[in-house]
Amino acid sequence: MVGSGFGGGLAAHALLEAGYRVRMLERGPWLRHWEPSAPRGPGDLGPFFETRIPHRIGAGGNGVVPDDHANVGGPSVYFAAVSSRFREADFEPAPEIVGDSGAEWPFDYRELEPYYGRAEVALGI
Repeated sequence: MVGSGFGGGLAAHALLEAGYRVRMLERGPWLRHWEPSAPRGPGDLGPFFETRIPHRIGAGGNGVVPDDHANVGGPSVYFAAVSSRFREADFEPAPEIVGDSGAEWPFDYRELEPYYGRAEVALGI
């Protein structure tokens, strides 16, 4: 399994439960203990945390900057057991997103709902 974040971790868990042996590869290190409220400290992510990845969405070119975590566990290390479901309306493209932008979801909330339930059980939410 490449990556140990949410996707890789949950997929590896499902494979283990099915009786498979799994090896995980991760490009980042194990993080040392650190206090999240401290701006810098022994757990400083340094080169393993990148926020300068600009993406443009919408007709107006609104910028979105996703977080990229390169560490064992990926963003699952930081999520604080908070995982909100998208709303049904979130699957409908906003009026300003038009044309072939790729912004329209290939499925709706009803199709995704059973997977939300499975993920919430696996994550203890």
